[in-house]
Formats: sequence, C-alpha cells, structure tokens
Amino acid sequence: MLWLKVVHLLKDKGYAIAIDDFGKGESSLQTVIELEPDFVKLDRYYAVKLSASIKKQNEIQMLLKNKTRFRCS
Repeated sequence: MLWLKVVHLLKDKGYAIAIDDFGKGESSLQTVIELEPDFVKLDRYYAVKLSASIKKQNEIQMLLKNKTRFRCS
C-alpha cells in the first residue's frame, strides 16, 4: 500500500504520526497496528458516559495495556 510506505517514510524522516478519532470509521485497530502511530486520540464516543459503561472502560484499559505493543502514546 502506497500510503503505508509514505507514512513510514515520514516517520523515518522524524515526523510524528497521529491517529485522530480512533474507533470511528477508518481509524481501526488494524490502522494502529499498521501505522505504528506516535499518538492515538480516541473518538468522543468513548468519553460520553464513560463512567457508566463497563464495556468502554474495558476497551480503553485493553488499549492502554497494549500501547507499548502497538508502539504509540
């Protein structure tokens, strides 16, 4: 995939890569794994009623536990 090569070229040149709105549309776990971004911003969906949703809390905990494996912040 050309876009993936371009992203890795930019990373090699020192640019930081970020994914915005993770969990919405094209920002999937596959994208995080392939791009190895420096930063990942979660979609607003996760913040809305987070304290009342065990499912959302569990998913965020899973992402935080695996962030070093995905090489992102």
